[in-house]
Amino acid sequence: MDSEPAPRARRGLPRLHQWYGKVLYIIVGAVIYYAGGALASTDNARGILRSVLVLLMILLAGRVFRGATEPGNEPRPWWRMTGAPTAGFLLGVIFGLAAIGLLVYAIAVETDPVVHHFRSQEPYVVVTCLVFAALGVLYLTSSARLLDAARKARAAAPQVRASR
Repeated sequence: MDSEPAPRARRGLPRLHQWYGKVLYIIVGAVIYYAGGALASTDNARGILRSVLVLLMILLAGRVFRGATEPGNEPRPWWRMTGAPTAGFLLGVIFGLAAIGLLVYAIAVETDPVVHHFRSQEPYVVVTCLVFAALGVLYLTSSARLLDAARKARAAAPQVRASR
């Protein structure tokens, strides 16, 4: 009467399908953002720590948030950040514009004598610029891949119908 033990259910990250779960995640993320930033002793360190926290929270959100068309609790592909391409393109453009704005600000701090007194914040601005640029590229790449997968699925669909 040798029976094999039942396989253990794979426990992973929870999946957030409902809007209120996503809103709660964002609220908790904001609390972590401000509490985590308070741990640093200088403005520069605080800004860098908060930039890293934002990056980690957004990457985690890409793993646990689910769109209306996404199936159950299966893990997303590693590159997928949104449920639909439109959201990724929008977020990618927003993060890209924020990165460009921070880059312009960093250049102005370096060259303009009026805002030169913000020079001590330059490392924080550069790190945040890099984080925003990376997130913008990640979202845009994710949406481009989603569009490509949808195009390939549409191209394959008539072949499947014709073979029946």
